[in-house]
Amino acid sequence: MLCLMIAGFDIDPAQITDILAITPSFTGRKGDALPSSHLRRKSIWRVDLEWDASMTSGKRHHELLEDLLSLCDGKQPNFAKLRAEVNPQTVSIYDGLHLLKDHVKGVWLTAEQMRVLADCGIE
Repeated sequence: MLCLMIAGFDIDPAQITDILAITPSFTGRKGDALPSSHLRRKSIWRVDLEWDASMTSGKRHHELLEDLLSLCDGKQPNFAKLRAEVNPQTVSIYDGLHLLKDHVKGVWLTAEQMRVLADCGIE
């Protein structure tokens, strides 16, 4: 699984959708009831790719990252507006890359992927 996650903000998550012009897979508001009967501690906005699947290859990770970054590329002004107007605590990419013990562990990023991440302020 791989996701773009924005968390820790005080506005309606729909406003983040409007600012970024990207449709989220999931949103939640601070204070919403969780299945555990606890309350959500932070508002969250996420775009998920293969959320329910275990990612076990670097190649698949690269493909999903390319898909996710293609949603962000060209939207650098949108991300700048998000930071200026909303100032969320977190704008990051979260992944679950599960490799066997004898595999080299790590994530490889191309220069272009790093440029998109940096230009959008994604940590």
